[in-house]
Amino acid sequence: MLEETRWVRGRVHIPIIAEEACRHPADIPRLAGSYEGVNIKLDKSGGMLEALRMIQIARSPGLRTMLGCMISSSVSLTAAAHPSPLADCADPDGNLLSTNNPCSRSS
Repeated sequence: MLEETRWVRGRVHIPIIAEEACRHPADIPRLAGSYEGVNIKLDKSGGMLEALRMIQIARSPGLRTMLGCMISSSVSLTAAAHPSPLADCADPDGNLLSTNNPCSRSS
């Protein structure tokens, strides 16, 4: 729904970030006119190398980059923390949404 998103983008004054529309590096070039940025998830992108590629590709047309996550353990989110200095923002909260986190301290 790129045209529809472009229409909304022209009428709101908040950044619109591609989430489900952005899963692989090849998705990014077509998103540039409709979104201000992309949400990159290591779990969906194919891992660290693909996420780094996505950050580089997104920078070319001036898209913002965000490192997001799935509902994951804190171990998985530790991997996403490594490329976070290259992104504009990070949202590593997936472990907070899980009651089955093997690395949590129990009370």
